[in-house]
Amino acid sequence: MSRHILHLCDIRLGVLMSVFAFTLTSLFPVATFGQDSIEEIIVTARKREENLQDIPLTVNAFTEAALEQRGIASLQDIADYTPGFDFAEGFGRNDFRPAIRGQSTIQGRANAGLFMEGIIIEQGNATVPLSALERVEVVKGPQSALYGRSTLAGAVNYVLKKPGDEFAGEVTAEYGERDHVQVDLHASGPIGEAAGLAITISHYERGGEYDNHFPGNALGAPTTDDEVGGEETNSITAVMTLSPTDKVNLQAHFMYEDSDDDQYAIDLQPSSFNNCFQVARGMQPLPPQGTPEASAPGIATPAYSGSGYYCGRVDVGDVLAANDGKTSLETGFFNESGVETKSMRLGLKADIDLTDMVTLTSVTGYNDVEQNLWQDQTFGGGDVSRWPPLPFLPPFLHFAPYRFGFITAEDVSFDDFSQEVRLNIDDGNALRSMLGFYYYKSDESVLDAGSNGSRATYAGAPLLLDKNEEIESWSIFGSFEFDFTEKLTLGAKFRYNEDEVSNLNRQKKTFDAFLPTFTASYEATDDILVYANIARGNKPGGHNRTQGLPTSYHNIDESTAWNFELGMKSAWLDNRVTVNAAVYHIDWRDMHMTTTVNTPTIPTTSILENVGKSTVNGVELDLAAELTDFWDMRLGYAWTDSEIDEFIQSIAPGEESTNSFKESAVMFGYADNGDVIISGTQVPQTSKHQINLSNTLHGNMMDDWSWFLRADVNYNSKRYDQVYNLAHTGNREIVNLRGGVRSGSFHIEVWVDNVFDNEDSPALIRYVEVAPIGLFSTNRTIGVTLPEKRRVGVTARYRF
Repeated sequence: MSRHILHLCDIRLGVLMSVFAFTLTSLFPVATFGQDSIEEIIVTARKREENLQDIPLTVNAFTEAALEQRGIASLQDIADYTPGFDFAEGFGRNDFRPAIRGQSTIQGRANAGLFMEGIIIEQGNATVPLSALERVEVVKGPQSALYGRSTLAGAVNYVLKKPGDEFAGEVTAEYGERDHVQVDLHASGPIGEAAGLAITISHYERGGEYDNHFPGNALGAPTTDDEVGGEETNSITAVMTLSPTDKVNLQAHFMYEDSDDDQYAIDLQPSSFNNCFQVARGMQPLPPQGTPEASAPGIATPAYSGSGYYCGRVDVGDVLAANDGKTSLETGFFNESGVETKSMRLGLKADIDLTDMVTLTSVTGYNDVEQNLWQDQTFGGGDVSRWPPLPFLPPFLHFAPYRFGFITAEDVSFDDFSQEVRLNIDDGNALRSMLGFYYYKSDESVLDAGSNGSRATYAGAPLLLDKNEEIESWSIFGSFEFDFTEKLTLGAKFRYNEDEVSNLNRQKKTFDAFLPTFTASYEATDDILVYANIARGNKPGGHNRTQGLPTSYHNIDESTAWNFELGMKSAWLDNRVTVNAAVYHIDWRDMHMTTTVNTPTIPTTSILENVGKSTVNGVELDLAAELTDFWDMRLGYAWTDSEIDEFIQSIAPGEESTNSFKESAVMFGYADNGDVIISGTQVPQTSKHQINLSNTLHGNMMDDWSWFLRADVNYNSKRYDQVYNLAHTGNREIVNLRGGVRSGSFHIEVWVDNVFDNEDSPALIRYVEVAPIGLFSTNRTIGVTLPEKRRVGVTARYRF
């Protein structure tokens, strides 16, 4: 019933917007039909400046004005307004694994790369202050030929504001419910005749979204009451430009960020919610997958020994109600809770015009990230035994005040260096080409510990496990584009790449790949471009770094994908309407996905494996229209059919897991066809349908005052938690409203995010319950990421 009410509210919102528009346009003067054309956007997705509508590539770009109008403040916001881009922060802001075109991953490196000024960001928060951004570009489809590592599915590039020829600046202050505060100071201008400097100083914080209630350390001890989900960041961003001659242009950027986040807001749906496959192993035959019996409530018996599962939509309200509306997360074991991140990012770019047709470009990058993570990774599943220790029991059976080992502490140190050098050749005629070299080196050290012990055991003690990884990579790349006629252009890009990955366990492996892209584009008219792309992308392999793993689980091979795409870019009605569309087919092999193993040499742990192949078919539509002088509309839609063709898990003899995908698949009624255990299901953590619809009304009031009202509706269809396609988030609809007035340099607006307080979870994770004595049980549960609640706020901005 609530969903029908929500859809009705959405319809009423549209009617309200129409009535409001009629009322305002009756009061204030506006023209009868729009004469303004849609803003031209210049992007650098192909490492040179081009008009967005002229490149044979699917790119969604957000200008400074578009970012401001939508109130975009995070990568999550970017994804909400980009069809075909799935992103959910399942484990806080440091957990960024964007999925483009249905190519998701649950753990490990993302399948889509994140960049700042073309320099890869591998660690740390994925946030940049809005006041520091000139543009954000989302490039879809494999970009390995030009961008290299971690761009199997696409890339996101942050472009920073550059200093102008005149001094300018802005002050932005924002306040919202639950202690949401954002204050940005931005200033830029020339330094002498040849240099310029832009600086952004930013402070952001918000209070926790959910109350937390956790038992004390011993029987009878007071409970811990706090909040989870709070965030805080202080940052400074600087960009300096220097042009000593008219042929040399230098640009340097610097960003330092200090973040302190609470334990992320997550809850555990207990095994008592399980409603399918609840039979005792060995007692009754299991119903075949897809039959009514498989989805019906199972048979619960006192002799229950199966893990069971939950089938259907996970209801956040029901999950919270099971714990009196609060989370139950241990936030005090290590006397800290959450994630502290300190990151420094440096970049230097040099453009040198060697001749009128040849430009040498050098891009140097360095990132340094230090993180401390204290997290309850049981997700609150009754992980504590608070009974006092009994003197006749050995120490390992003294449960109080012990905690189960998934209350974790991690110290992460990461740094990387990259160097790219390329020659761009363009004589202004039919041929354009580029040739380049790229080098990358990273070093990551992870010290971590679980909480199998008392607080005193860990007070000031060193962390236990050391998981290091070093990556060294080099590649040569190039591109060639030739205008065969005034309308037909053919192009090719390539990259040859070698990666050497090594870790503390003295594992070392080299991966090499040849990654081509072929493009054809045809200008049907001055305003219509049609194109075709064929591209191969990859994500290099690596190692599972958990110490003590059997050798058969050490290596992870590279994952590859071929993308076949047809697209169109078009402008209509004197550029007052643009319609861009693409259809594509992706053949994805050797996917990386998380599985659980339990071997004779190591307890239950999660690892990455190559698990088979998938096919992704999709359609994307991006429409922008200046309908009248007072009404702008944007519509984005993506249909993403990401289907697993063969899910493979090979388990070595003697290394079987009680929680393996294979065992679970057989339990859920899939045929035991050797290593191929699942086929025909949707890739987890992806939405088949995405819609974003924006309507903006605007006009003049008096003197130099103007007004605007904006409504955004973002829809994502259900995301499954795992490859079995049993538990899912449900369809998620979020409505945001913004309205305000402007006068010259002053701007003030009121906003409401998540107007109808939608409480569907953005992400789920398959999990297991923790038994009362602090050990894993076999009962399956669901980790439920809690959504951001409705928030009302106000933003004031002054430009000078």
